[in-house]
Amino acid sequence: MGFDTQRLRDKSEVPTVVMFPARGTPFGRPIPPGTPTEDSDEKSPNRSERRYSGTMMTKDSVSIRAVKTSDSSQWAELYRGYRAFYELSPDDSIVERVWTWIHDDSNEVNAFVAISGDRLVGLAHYRRFSRPSTGSVGIYLDDLFTDSTARGAGVGRALLSELSALAEREGHSVVRWITAEDNTRARRLYDLTATSTKWVTYDLAPGAL
Repeated sequence: MGFDTQRLRDKSEVPTVVMFPARGTPFGRPIPPGTPTEDSDEKSPNRSERRYSGTMMTKDSVSIRAVKTSDSSQWAELYRGYRAFYELSPDDSIVERVWTWIHDDSNEVNAFVAISGDRLVGLAHYRRFSRPSTGSVGIYLDDLFTDSTARGAGVGRALLSELSALAEREGHSVVRWITAEDNTRARRLYDLTATSTKWVTYDLAPGAL
């Protein structure tokens, strides 16, 4: 998941849009599309109040919690792995910038991490977005990644489950993400947990028109 738009341009691939309704919303219910935008201060509490700091335990002894500043080095290792998986050029300035975003109360990006023992084995970057078509707020999942040593252990499902629970707690309408059409292993999980939509993603280069 977490398909980067640059890879779309480089590979000419078509992403699949996936919607994961908040718990309590029947799977398969059609939900009109909404364009991800920043939440306004008027529509939601300040960022520090909206950050989730709880922990969820899974049956596989993997815990899910909000990222902490002490996770810096392990998170960076995971995020570099994510970027390598999607064939993005190594760039520690981007890694550092995203880490800064996650801990900046004025930025919309948040992160969950999955932990097994004392080791981070997965991450999920997400943000809330307003949906004019439904007059509601959803959660947009930008990046989802599991360390190669932990794949098949339920890490991805646990991260998705926690995002769904967060959406339910906050009264949001959907958890949404895109993925590569050929991301077959991840799509087996997505097909079991969410609804693939008919919507196609486009990227317009700045100044192209």
